[in-house]
Amino acid sequence: STPSSTPSTVCHDPDTCRTLLQDQIYVASARVGTANQTLNDPNSAQHKAIQWILEECDATVPIDPCTTSQILLNEQRYALAVMYFSLRGGSWKRGSNPSLDKGASEGTWLSSLNYCEWSDSGSICDAFGNVFEITLDSNSMIGTIPLEIGVFDKLRYITIRGNEITGTIPEEFYSNLSLEAVYLYDNSLSGTISDKIGDLSNLKILEIDHNQLSGTIPSLISDCLNLEVLELQSNELSGSIPSTIGNLEKLRRIDLGSNQINGTI
Repeated sequence: STPSSTPSTVCHDPDTCRTLLQDQIYVASARVGTANQTLNDPNSAQHKAIQWILEECDATVPIDPCTTSQILLNEQRYALAVMYFSLRGGSWKRGSNPSLDKGASEGTWLSSLNYCEWSDSGSICDAFGNVFEITLDSNSMIGTIPLEIGVFDKLRYITIRGNEITGTIPEEFYSNLSLEAVYLYDNSLSGTISDKIGDLSNLKILEIDHNQLSGTIPSLISDCLNLEVLELQSNELSGSIPSTIGNLEKLRRIDLGSNQINGTI
């Protein structure tokens, strides 16, 4: 059923709130490809995030699972919590909240504050509460980028360089079509660069150097017509340089060194 456009009294009943909120989370998770098995696994970041956000139904000012516009913000709140647990937020240098203290101050993740105030560098949201920036560089982050990164469809800047992030760049990452700047360098990311990189038509800066990325440079990167900076050095990329890179007329800096690239320029 479609949520009501305005909250009703029954929505503030804790049991009803938890039921509606959990249903919304399952729908959002299915949209980015997270399996129910993962959501139900007590050890998963997703399950921990669900349990954390459901507690907000018992707050003095409970979370609102009924207003249509608020549902989208709840999804982002949940997705940020998944990131926190997936990347061992309890050990971060900045923003860490090991005891999950709801009364923690501004700049602390998983507090009861608006998630826009979780950053120690100011609001990470636009005027409508949508996350547009994630900046967590050199922050002792260990783990993998969760599929829920795909929830942030207004995300423009992401900086998580200089950490110990492993695993692949998930396909869902490329669904953030508003992305303008991506800084993922100095991690231990593996896998390939997806052909979906070409969907990021607003992308200006792509710095994913000093990782363990393999495979070839996708020819569809030429669809990123606004790209100005491309840094892929110090990976394990192979194959030739796509001739289509010549279509990137705004490109002013490119570094492909220290890979296994062959062929001609």
